[in-house]
Amino acid sequence: KLEAGPKPTIERVEPATLTAAEGGELTILGRGFIPGAIVALGEKPLEVSRKDASTLIAALPGGLLAAGAHPLIVTLPTQPTPTRSEPRDVTLT
Repeated sequence: KLEAGPKPTIERVEPATLTAAEGGELTILGRGFIPGAIVALGEKPLEVSRKDASTLIAALPGGLLAAGAHPLIVTLPTQPTPTRSEPRDVTLT
């Protein structure tokens, strides 16, 4: 029987604010980040690289989202169903 893995946890995101037009790089710090983790901001998938089980780096292209607060979610490709973190807001100005 397959079981879901541990739920990923976002402890903080640096920086917490980016410019919507310019985008930038987000460092996501937390726990339980396995290879293949997917990062989405405001339901838009971001290109992500995994440094280790507690650090992900996500690239936010400029102009992808409008200014405002957007939920950042980490999803793990665990079986039988993916597991998702609680959202953490990132503000775009």
